[in-house]
Amino acid sequence: MNKKNRPNISYILKKVNSNSSGIFNRDSQLIAILPTRIARIICTRKIYISEFVVAKIKGKIQGFEGHPKITDELILSLPTNLKHPTQIIEDTRKHHRKEYIFIAINPLRQIIVEVERKISGRTEINSIFETTPAELKRLEGKLPTIFSSSETPSSRMHASIQK
Repeated sequence: MNKKNRPNISYILKKVNSNSSGIFNRDSQLIAILPTRIARIICTRKIYISEFVVAKIKGKIQGFEGHPKITDELILSLPTNLKHPTQIIEDTRKHHRKEYIFIAINPLRQIIVEVERKISGRTEINSIFETTPAELKRLEGKLPTIFSSSETPSSRMHASIQK
């Protein structure tokens, strides 16, 4: 599939926001190709997300409360946040699959993006939520950090503005 035809996060978000049926596609779409230094750590370059997951995060699926602090703007910034995480923690509690927690911190928020290697071989986003410094410390104490960036939140913000 060439880059022109590849769905992106804005297309997926637009479909979720305009959907009034409550039925969302579970097929995942490629939204980010990670830099080599991150890909070496998690053993994949491609990260996927489905309409269903975006709808679940936004609370558009019956039975799921959603994460009200996760705005459309934040969802649109996922590819950048995944390419430039502040930390990656490996969830070693799940023996039957690989799960990683990408942490993106900017001066205003601390965001956790959970990604999981599925049976299909794709690495997909499961959830996105905002966290507190206390919850972040608790996670850091329980699970091993496999990547830590030397970039500060303000230098990352400056770099993304310059792009």
